[in-house]
Amino acid sequence: MQTQRQAVTFQYVANTLVVLTDLTNGTNYNWKTPTNITINPNRQTRKTNRRNALGESITDDIINQGSDPVATLTYSGFNFEMLSFAMGKQVESGIYDVSVPFQIQAKTATYPAATTGQVGFGVVADAVTIGSKTDVTGVKKSVPLTQQPFATFVPATDDTFAVGANRELKFSDNLVEDGTFVTLSISRSITGNSMGDPLNPHSLSGLVVGTDKRVMIIYIPEVIVDPSQGQFDPSSEQLQIPLQIIQPMDWCDPYKLIDTAETVYCAA
Repeated sequence: MQTQRQAVTFQYVANTLVVLTDLTNGTNYNWKTPTNITINPNRQTRKTNRRNALGESITDDIINQGSDPVATLTYSGFNFEMLSFAMGKQVESGIYDVSVPFQIQAKTATYPAATTGQVGFGVVADAVTIGSKTDVTGVKKSVPLTQQPFATFVPATDDTFAVGANRELKFSDNLVEDGTFVTLSISRSITGNSMGDPLNPHSLSGLVVGTDKRVMIIYIPEVIVDPSQGQFDPSSEQLQIPLQIIQPMDWCDPYKLIDTAETVYCAA
């Protein structure tokens, strides 16, 4: 005999997996499971009215006139590829000319070079660098420092510094005597990943599990990232990726939610 729980209390709990697939090159993104997925049909409707027996205008029907469906993926934590995707860009690798910030309190005349793997390793000697300190005697504003050649550095020249290979540093006597806080912007080339070409369209598939382990399948044949919603916030505890759902021409709905009799796979 059917129990009340079987008849009434079954409910979906949460998504267990979402996979995005590049429709151009067939790549799947190997990301962790999102904490949530939402699908908002964003339907535009129009109400029709009629009069009741008292002559009052009442709603007679609601007619669907259009939709602008959006799926949103929410992740707890993220890597660079996920961030780049949220900004609507593919990841590319290369060598980039950049300026790297560095702050230090000048307590000694010299500071050793960075070692392999540390920020600053790979900086060339006498790399073009902009330096500043705060003038604490007046209105407390930032004032520039002067860069000297590293090999011929003269420490007696006030408000100067030098940059050696792998960000070895030298500071003038007056900066060291005052224990001055110094900010540097050091030019260098660095190998890494960056945001490149715009993303291709993707498909989305996902699973939602219920209280009895039964799954529902989510299938969206085409989504594109809305880059206007992308945001870089490294201190955020989550990343949201809004996806514009593109409806196939021969579909009456832009996505499929399929309730199945299958249960979630557990390896152990």
